[in-house]
Amino acid sequence: MDNNNYNDPYGMGHVHAYSLAVHPQNGHSHLAMGLTGPALPIPGGHFHQLAGYVSRKDGHIHSYSLSTSPAMQIAGASERHVHYFRGETSHNDGHHHEMEAYLMPE
Repeated sequence: MDNNNYNDPYGMGHVHAYSLAVHPQNGHSHLAMGLTGPALPIPGGHFHQLAGYVSRKDGHIHSYSLSTSPAMQIAGASERHVHYFRGETSHNDGHHHEMEAYLMPE
């Protein structure tokens, strides 16, 4: 298996895009977007890690570092899958934000 083939859903090199609005808190929300890290093997499948920052124009910032669920096959598309993640941002300025989404199919 070629671990650098980004079109191979089971290859170690593939990544997923994500884009979401974090849950509002303290009267505001943030956007989070990026790419996961490469696939990390687990028995029977793989998962991904994602990390980054959400910020606003006023300099208010939160960081996050999360892991996804194992791969979930898309019905009728044997070589396509999604992952789910749920977690929270860092606690800054007296609050944090919940984050949850499905990653875009690989």
